[in-house]
Amino acid sequence: MIPDYFAQYTSVASIKIPDGVTSIGMYAFQGCQELTEVKLPSTILNIGEDAFSYCSDLTEVTIPGSAERMEPNAFYACTSLTDVTVYSSDLHYVTPNKLRPDSTPETAPGNYFLRTDQTLEYGQSQYPEHLRCLAGSTTEAYCKAAGIPYELIDEAEIPTEEPTEPTEEPTENPTDPTEEPTDSTEKPTNPTEEPTVPVEPTTPTEEPTNPDEQPTEPEDKPGNDGALGDVDDSGSVNASDAAKVLIAAANIGAGKASGLTADAEKSADVNGDGNINATDAALILQYAAYIGAGNPEIPLTDFLLSKKKTG
Repeated sequence: MIPDYFAQYTSVASIKIPDGVTSIGMYAFQGCQELTEVKLPSTILNIGEDAFSYCSDLTEVTIPGSAERMEPNAFYACTSLTDVTVYSSDLHYVTPNKLRPDSTPETAPGNYFLRTDQTLEYGQSQYPEHLRCLAGSTTEAYCKAAGIPYELIDEAEIPTEEPTEPTEEPTENPTDPTEEPTDSTEKPTNPTEEPTVPVEPTTPTEEPTNPDEQPTEPEDKPGNDGALGDVDDSGSVNASDAAKVLIAAANIGAGKASGLTADAEKSADVNGDGNINATDAALILQYAAYIGAGNPEIPLTDFLLSKKKTG
């Protein structure tokens, strides 16, 4: 789960939440005014209250078919939001106004995808130019009841059919590998030579002989200080790394393995307390926001030191 207030009012510009995350907490990305891209995973179930409200640069969003629940004001006051596609056929829109317990999506229709803010009079709200949903879905029913313009999408467009193709490919490949072993049985003589190629790992073993120099090199590289925080080993520290940390923390909290490699676990423990948790993810996001705001691209360790000095 992405925790409540996770990256609220930060300068994060792009968010790709990886598979495995099922819930986005309330106010998680509220007020991220430089946010232009959000990719939700096919595992998402719940989008929390005000999760993306006041993200003024966000222009489009796709709600996956897995989504079951959307809390009030999820995309409220996203003034640039023009395209919304909802692939979920049974997305439940939660009662939108805590101050009005009697309110329903019909009496307060704009709170989920409303583009304007509360400074406008009721009835002056703007909705996304293109709000697309499935025929017979709860979203269609909600739009009809609330008088919100919408468009129907073809079921043929639903990306959930694509996963069925990859499942067929693995079934074809196994037959090929079974033939290759017959070739590989002839190559044992070559594999015996190839082990000399794996001796190239001796090159990495030589590099460890220069570990004294290598730690200093990453520190000179912007955004990377020896892989600390770079959990996905992409060469940069960003929101994707924070999301992976959260998934690992959730796994650990459930008594499971983190799902990370040993190296990735070291990268994930950003504050060096020996634990992988939401605090590490928050530090990664703060660092990513700092760099995204145009500040000097200092190593993550330097950023953490500066935070300690400033309190």
